[in-house]
Amino acid sequence: MAYSTCVMVAALIPNLLDGASTLDGFAANIRPASSEIRQFMSGGCALIESTIRSMGYTPPGADLPMYDFLSDIEANYAAWRSELSRSSPRTAKGERSRADDFRKAYEANLRQLKKMDLGLLGWSMLQSTGRGWYIGGISQADKDTVEDDTDRTKAAFKRGGFSNPDIDGLDDDQT
Repeated sequence: MAYSTCVMVAALIPNLLDGASTLDGFAANIRPASSEIRQFMSGGCALIESTIRSMGYTPPGADLPMYDFLSDIEANYAAWRSELSRSSPRTAKGERSRADDFRKAYEANLRQLKKMDLGLLGWSMLQSTGRGWYIGGISQADKDTVEDDTDRTKAAFKRGGFSNPDIDGLDDDQT
């Protein structure tokens, strides 16, 4: 499922369309071909959904806020890849300024997406097992098992061994 539309991508790259009004009206000699642009859109969608899932959320439906923002991210990705696919004899930095601009817009918007708390926008969290808060430490049962183990050697160091001995409250039997 793509977030953006062919019309949205075509609006960003009119110089590549060679006069075609839609992606379906391409001449056979136009590169990138319409199927390649659709593939770029699909790749952009996959990258966006991977980012959303890595943040712990399910990808949104069209009724949720931010859907238009996601379509803009995807359209910039498809336009960037389309501009890159055109051959050019120039290889110096900044020579592909349109492609560079689309890449910068895509990356900046993706960074913004990563900074957002999507839960406040009504997005649902992924259902996962074994995730959540981990406080750390060991359980009391594990402590009791260690203390009851007669084969275990006693600790060589006492708690607070390097503390100031003039401080009240330190017992010699603390281990």
